[in-house]
Amino acid sequence: MPLFADRADALARPADIADHQWLMERVDAVLEKNGKRDDEHSPPYDLLAV
Repeated sequence: MPLFADRADALARPADIADHQWLMERVDAVLEKNGKRDDEHSPPYDLLAV
């Protein structure tokens, strides 16, 4: 998960604030597709803050 969070953060940093919600939905979709979408494994949104 740390590697995923690092890569997701690298995407979020340069993203426009208007795209942040869409980006978080995409991150959630990737996690869910891979069976990692639960509170135990999900990176906190503050790690992905723009």
